[in-house]
Amino acid sequence: MSESGHAPLLDRLSTLQARERAAFEGGTPVGELIHARTESIDMLLREAWQLAGLADDAPATLVAVGGYGRGELFPHSDIDVLILLDPAAPEPVNQAVQEFVRLCWDIGLHLGHSARTPAQCIEEGLADITVATNYLETRLLTGEARLFQQLRDAVDAADFWPAPAFFRAKREEQLARHRKYDDSGFKIEPNVKESPGGLRDIHMIRWVSQRLYGAGTLEALRDEGHITDLEYRSLCDNQNELWRVRFALHLLAGRNEERLLLNHQQALAERFGDTGDTANLAVERFMQRYFRAVMEIERLSEILLQHFEETLSATPEAPPQPLNPRFQVRQGFLETSHAQVFMQSPTAIFELFRLMQEHPALLGVRASTIRQLRAHLPLIDRAFRADPRAHALFIDILDGPRGVFDALKRMNRWGVLAAYLPEFREIVGRMQFDLFHLYTVDEHTLFVIRNLRRLAVQELTHENPHCSDVFKHIERPALLYLAALFHDIGKGRGGDHAELGAEDARRFCRDHGLTEAEVERIVWLVREHLLMSFTAQRRDIEDPQVIAQFAAAVGDRCRLDHLYLLTVADIRATNPNLWNSWRESLLRNLYRYTREHFEHGASSNDDVVQTTRKAVLLAADESGHTREDLVRWLARLPDDYLLRYETQDILAHARRLAAIEPGGCALFIEPHPPTQSTRVLLIAPSHPALFAHIAARLDQARLNILAATLTQTHDGDVLAEFHVLDEQGQALQSTWVLEELREQLERTLREPGQPIPASRRRLPAQLRHFNIPTRVSFQDEPHLQRTLLSLETGDRPGLLAQVGHVLCNAGVRITHAKIATLGERAEDIFFLTRPEGGRCDDPVRQEDLRQRLIAALDDAPA
Repeated sequence: MSESGHAPLLDRLSTLQARERAAFEGGTPVGELIHARTESIDMLLREAWQLAGLADDAPATLVAVGGYGRGELFPHSDIDVLILLDPAAPEPVNQAVQEFVRLCWDIGLHLGHSARTPAQCIEEGLADITVATNYLETRLLTGEARLFQQLRDAVDAADFWPAPAFFRAKREEQLARHRKYDDSGFKIEPNVKESPGGLRDIHMIRWVSQRLYGAGTLEALRDEGHITDLEYRSLCDNQNELWRVRFALHLLAGRNEERLLLNHQQALAERFGDTGDTANLAVERFMQRYFRAVMEIERLSEILLQHFEETLSATPEAPPQPLNPRFQVRQGFLETSHAQVFMQSPTAIFELFRLMQEHPALLGVRASTIRQLRAHLPLIDRAFRADPRAHALFIDILDGPRGVFDALKRMNRWGVLAAYLPEFREIVGRMQFDLFHLYTVDEHTLFVIRNLRRLAVQELTHENPHCSDVFKHIERPALLYLAALFHDIGKGRGGDHAELGAEDARRFCRDHGLTEAEVERIVWLVREHLLMSFTAQRRDIEDPQVIAQFAAAVGDRCRLDHLYLLTVADIRATNPNLWNSWRESLLRNLYRYTREHFEHGASSNDDVVQTTRKAVLLAADESGHTREDLVRWLARLPDDYLLRYETQDILAHARRLAAIEPGGCALFIEPHPPTQSTRVLLIAPSHPALFAHIAARLDQARLNILAATLTQTHDGDVLAEFHVLDEQGQALQSTWVLEELREQLERTLREPGQPIPASRRRLPAQLRHFNIPTRVSFQDEPHLQRTLLSLETGDRPGLLAQVGHVLCNAGVRITHAKIATLGERAEDIFFLTRPEGGRCDDPVRQEDLRQRLIAALDDAPA
């Protein structure tokens, strides 16, 4: 067929695309657009079928399957069709089918097709649950109806995936899909279709109900009494919200895009009219509406799948086993003893969760009881929140020996937490538009509690042995869980979220009968929950004065234990991808130094230097060094070297570097087990641009710098130590990468005057959507004769080399650097001295340095 023959079809497809975009932007309901597109594509395919030479009575049938079969076509959805062939079809029919497929692709239809006989369809459907599911959603488009009816009769037969087998297979398929998304639909860049609570979960309801009851639509489920009218309307409303997002996403991306990426979120927030004081706030409001729709779909999906499971597992009715006057167990599931339980005793809502904790053998809660609970949520009112029985039950749940996280997770999913804690309602579905916070605030909060609970499980001590050991000393873990529950509850309300959360916690804990000492501990933990991570990542924790200040802020060992565990659980629940052995070692060391401070009292810098020197010399024989070698090695180094490094590191340095004569070079790249990082250790003649050169080489090797220390020796050399991880957050494993890095760094040491190499890495796509202005501040540290420079700016490849170059040109020396990358934001600390030593405390020079950094980092192209 000539191109002119199908030109009218091509024109109509283009007109359809333009018309539906205009209709969507004009406010036409998305359901109408989806169904209208389906009807238009139906007409195009029928005409293409005719143009390909396939008459109505030809022994072939065109069938819509999958999403197209159920009438859900989005602007760039694949159009899935099945071509049914008569086994006796002559060759011209097969050639016409090939012509039909080619014609569809020529006019721009993304056709997903298969051509089979009805018998082949059934054979493949029996072997593959996904194929079988496609055949549940079929519509006859054109062709011989006889072939279509053969397929439908076979698919509808009882022996084609019997309902129990179908449900089990689809349920396992769903669980595997959820695991792929970490069992959370509340991550920063969700998949509208596949994530938990996404459109695929609504499809799951339809597929199972079709197999069980022959009710393949939500409307049919309602009409047959399997869902209530309220559930039906809620499913439709929230499905419509996700349809609207998916439709706009296809138009925006110009392709079949299902991921709600950060750049799409900004555009869609603007498209849907979400506003706020900042662009970020507008996005957060848009996403909160989206996540609340996802949560409601999850809630209803859980109820319906539970209902389906009960239907399939029904056995001859055995009498229920009473647990108490309000609850009983039926076929392994907890249920209320009658329909008025919650009305007669509202606090039975909390009693349900407590019973689930006390009876771990229970399989779950019956769907009818979940529906009762959801219907009675309005009972959780002011009087309920003031009821001492509710208070006692809630605290009992937190004090329970098992099932605390599961109970709170159910409470959140079923809306109980938001009803009982009005402040919590504000963070349900609330995201933060950045790359550091991976989950919504409510999901993150529950994950913090989950992480704390895992420390109490003996079988999981391998995950974090040190924290698990500390957890054993916590007398009442419920206080930790309450601190976790409130630590971020103030987000999104304006002001300091820690202060807001602390006041919320104070009211709640007093109302719930905690002692004043317990109240003050929880309030302090909520208010100061960022103190330990800030100190570990932004202060020099080897400095005894920093430890003394931190210990004074903490107050005692008990608070230290609680804060340490809460901090680790918080960071791990914020973004597991950013938790690594280096952050773990920083927190562990800060905890250890502070505990020693509480046990032995404060140490001065001189005390630490002398103690370390004695320890190193005492270890001479065991380490294979002579005492004279170590005395000579230590004589080359300033006192702050002994302040910064511990005995084992100093001995390791001496073993590698003590034999190198002044003015010589040596380089070692090796594992560093205490931090599970790779250590780059070198000694070389001092050069102002050494930091910038090494940072650039490490960037070229696609390594992330965690910390750097440069120690000026008394004889004009510099001892430098860098700790690095690869892009996956692991120590270097590749021999090729190690050798390439060694070669590049050795060249740098031989030729320190060469230009600093520019970064060859491109800015990752995610980072392009954030504009973070550079902020620079200074803090003098007279006791160490140095100045602390704090830098906040947008993360980018080659950043540290850029900063090092600016500092070199400004005539200052870097003695130590602590690197913290929080998603799209870099928060780095540099400890500076003048070239001749001493603080960089001249205000004029500090201002000049600030302006140089801002010009280099904000004005240069990313």
